[in-house]
Amino acid sequence: MGNFLNLMLSKKVLKRLDVVSGKKLIILTLILSLVFGALFFYVKEKTKFNFKESLFLNEKNKSINLSNILTNYKKDKKLNINNISILEKKVEMEKELRYKELKSKILAKSYLVLDLENKKVLISEKENLKLPLASISKLMTAYTALNYCNDNLKLELDKILMASDNEKANYVASSCPNYDEFIKNMNYLAKKNNLDMTFINPSGLDINEESEASNYGTASSVAKLINLVYEKNSNMLSHTTKKTYEGIKNTNEKVLSTPFLIGSKTGFTDMAGGNLVTIYEIGPNSRFTVVVLGSTKEGRFRDTELLVNYFLENQ
Repeated sequence: MGNFLNLMLSKKVLKRLDVVSGKKLIILTLILSLVFGALFFYVKEKTKFNFKESLFLNEKNKSINLSNILTNYKKDKKLNINNISILEKKVEMEKELRYKELKSKILAKSYLVLDLENKKVLISEKENLKLPLASISKLMTAYTALNYCNDNLKLELDKILMASDNEKANYVASSCPNYDEFIKNMNYLAKKNNLDMTFINPSGLDINEESEASNYGTASSVAKLINLVYEKNSNMLSHTTKKTYEGIKNTNEKVLSTPFLIGSKTGFTDMAGGNLVTIYEIGPNSRFTVVVLGSTKEGRFRDTELLVNYFLENQ
């Protein structure tokens, strides 16, 4: 096209213009107009946003977020209404597929990702199903001790939360002021804070390993409970993010590979299966918690990792 324009504008063409008739000049002017119009259209199409290609960007590169593409092009107003609608449907379809894939990999009977700042459930499955808590019960043991026990007994809480020490849990309950009163206080605090939980011991151990669990609660309530403990004593809970603390070994073996973690508690019995609750802070006053109930001893860590990654990738 460039050679053609050079030809048209060459001295030879200009010389001929001096001798052509008025009629021929009009025809030539029309031809030039068509040529320049075609050139303008060609350049415009080359620089225009290619909508069809954008729909398949995420298929070629999973790190590209279609939601961001949609947001950016809405701001720039480079998409018409029909294209925006198509892209929105593509985004929703992609989310549904990714969520179905996530659910197929998770072993837990119940799970939840809760945005603590907005009190919004982000991902969930049977979050209101009451299940055995196992040693996650010790979060309520610690919360009760923080509210009712003396400072000397509170020193035992690191062992209770990190090492999941059943003997220490029983010792604190029996000393503050006595076992039965402590259990009553655990259930009172659950009711007071609108937690769907029931407790009959401070440890979470099954009454009968083959047929009867002890303490029960929902994933939704567990998420609220760990936040209550964090707000009551964040420094104590922060010890559960370490592999060891003052010689106490953490039962959460994955803490060192978990970013943003500010607290955790494991739980496992034959009746409960594998339980895990974790709390994260991804910015100032921006916390979320992940609860996994009824998984396996190893599966609880993998389930949690899958949920955290899914949540962070869809922010």
